[in-house]
Amino acid sequence: LGDVIRVEGCALGAAAGEQQSRSEQKRRKRKREWSPLVAIQPKGSKPPFFCVHGVFGNVLNLYRLTRGLGMDQPFFGLQAQGVDGKREGLKSSEAMAALYIKAMKTVQPEGPYYLGGYSLGGEIAFEMAQQLTRNGETVALLALLDTFEPGYARLREGKFVKMPASAKA
Repeated sequence: LGDVIRVEGCALGAAAGEQQSRSEQKRRKRKREWSPLVAIQPKGSKPPFFCVHGVFGNVLNLYRLTRGLGMDQPFFGLQAQGVDGKREGLKSSEAMAALYIKAMKTVQPEGPYYLGGYSLGGEIAFEMAQQLTRNGETVALLALLDTFEPGYARLREGKFVKMPASAKA
């Protein structure tokens, strides 16, 4: 394992003189609230980029993308509720988008926002952009990575089905 990933709230090892007992570590872990926001690369001078997970809900596959953007680009992944197996997943893009916007605003309360989404995450990021603009916020970038356009034929029940014209944005 050549790279070590540091995720907000999780650290490997303890700083010198900061040894904590296992019971104290467990207490702090229980107290911590779950968030869809994963700080993959939280530092940098550029505006933060928020990227929504793909179909499987986790953001681990986004790690290499952060390295390609450089160390000066803050990068936050948005993971699906339920990916940890402890919560029920959300059923609609609208509900996911609302949850992710709320989490995103803990880092950046006001726009302009730089959003992206991988695969299914592109559809969710598109919904986030719509919700933000309806509320008077500015979205400076919406990057759709390997995402179907609205109305594109999709695999449904083992068959490709052309989406109705009313589904197009």
